[in-house]
Amino acid sequence: MKKNRLIVMAIFTVLMCMLFLSACGGGGDALSGTWEGKDDNGTKVTMKFDGKGGLKFTDEFFSSSESGTYTIKDDQVEIKAESWDDTRFYTFTVKDNTLTLIRPDDAYYVNFDLTKK
Repeated sequence: MKKNRLIVMAIFTVLMCMLFLSACGGGGDALSGTWEGKDDNGTKVTMKFDGKGGLKFTDEFFSSSESGTYTIKDDQVEIKAESWDDTRFYTFTVKDNTLTLIRPDDAYYVNFDLTKK
């Protein structure tokens, strides 16, 4: 009986440690961090993903900065910035320090090639 109780306590302790470490912001998500680069038109952009679904976006063309949100599912990300009429959908890849956001073929908006800062 004591042996079973010790096993249950050990499992509980491990699970609590895992929960604590994940809640401490140990890494957010695959997009978490600051990314700089250009879009298809050569416009310099910066995207700051907070790892919790919040986004700060700046581009030199409009000389503006705005907030937005994002949601990740598998290799897809939905991004909604304040000034955009609609949510934009991208397939993303992260390799080394490079983030590539590819729009659907029939979309009117741009792709992004960004480097992590």
